[in-house]
Amino acid sequence: MLAKRVSFIAGIVALGSLGCSVPSYAAETGLVKPHGCVSDSGITISSTTSYFMSGSAAWKAGPGGTISETVTSAKTISGTFSVSVGDKADVSLGVLTDEAKIDISASVTGSTTVTTGHTYSHNITSNKYGNLQYGSYGYKFSWKKWVTSGSCTTTTQASGTAILPTTTTGWKYWETSS
Repeated sequence: MLAKRVSFIAGIVALGSLGCSVPSYAAETGLVKPHGCVSDSGITISSTTSYFMSGSAAWKAGPGGTISETVTSAKTISGTFSVSVGDKADVSLGVLTDEAKIDISASVTGSTTVTTGHTYSHNITSNKYGNLQYGSYGYKFSWKKWVTSGSCTTTTQASGTAILPTTTTGWKYWETSS
């Protein structure tokens, strides 16, 4: 009986050393500690906020009155990202864009073109200056690339922030005192 139990335990240890998961019976009985996670990696996105990305010069008018502008040229707005932890991870703007399409919005893109032919008018509060700018309504977010090893240890390979445009473009209006 002891020989069968030793053979059983030896078989479980051999399975574990080959990267196989240990049967629950062995783990429950305490005969062998389970080891072996499935190696995995991915990107986690957090701290998502809306972010206006300028695609044109800013126009200013006032004090008071009306401001009216037309977009007459096209400009491509491209996403950016930074890395603050680790520089060996295989992270690119394309990888972050693909993950952001899943986690944030399907309209996230690596770059977008601000189109021509759009006019916008806005009344300006008296004694204030109106400001207009055309661009993309994108997102700014934090990201982290992680890896889980076969020994169940998760480590961060890289992290940073990214600003990505969406295909939604339009005017941003704000007022100033001068």
